[in-house]
Amino acid sequence: MDLDAHIRKFKPDISDLTATNYVEDLGRLHEKANGSRQMDSGGAQSLADMLQFNRSLTSLNVSGNDIGDGGKSAIGDALLSSSTSKLQFLTCSEWSITADTSSLDLSRKELNAADAKLLAGVIKFNRSLKSANFGGNDIGDEGTAALSEALNHRPRPTRGPFEAVRSVCY
Repeated sequence: MDLDAHIRKFKPDISDLTATNYVEDLGRLHEKANGSRQMDSGGAQSLADMLQFNRSLTSLNVSGNDIGDGGKSAIGDALLSSSTSKLQFLTCSEWSITADTSSLDLSRKELNAADAKLLAGVIKFNRSLKSANFGGNDIGDEGTAALSEALNHRPRPTRGPFEAVRSVCY
C-alpha cells in the first residue's frame, strides 16, 4: 500500500491537530510505505494539506528531507492560500527563519521559484523579519509574485516595519 493510501485511511481533524503528532504520524506512515522516515515530495504534499487549515503550528523544520521543488511549492502554496495558519518560523536545507531572525541574506544561494514560494508562505505570517536580500537568485516571475503576495498580506511586524526586500531577482 502506498503512502497516499495510508493517509486516506488516517484522516485526523487537521484543523486542531497538533503538528508534532501529525508530523510524527506522517513519518511513521511514510516509513511503513517506503521503508524510510525521510519525507519526499508526496509527504510534503500531505503536510501542505494539513498546513493549509492548521491553526496551532508556529514552527516547522523540514531540513534533512528530500521534499524537492514540488514539496516546497506545495507547502508554500498551502500557506499562501491559508487564512488560518500561524506558521511563522521554518527551517529547511537552504535557509531558516526563527523567532530571532530579523534579517535574511539569501543572496547567491541558487534559489528558484519553489524556494521563493516556500519562503513567501512563511513570510506571510511572520512578524519578526524586517529585511531580506534575494539578489543573485533565479526565482523568476512566479517566485517574485509569491513574495509580493506574502508581503501584501503580512501581519504588522512586532519589531518595526518591513524595511526592504533587496534585489528580488536579476
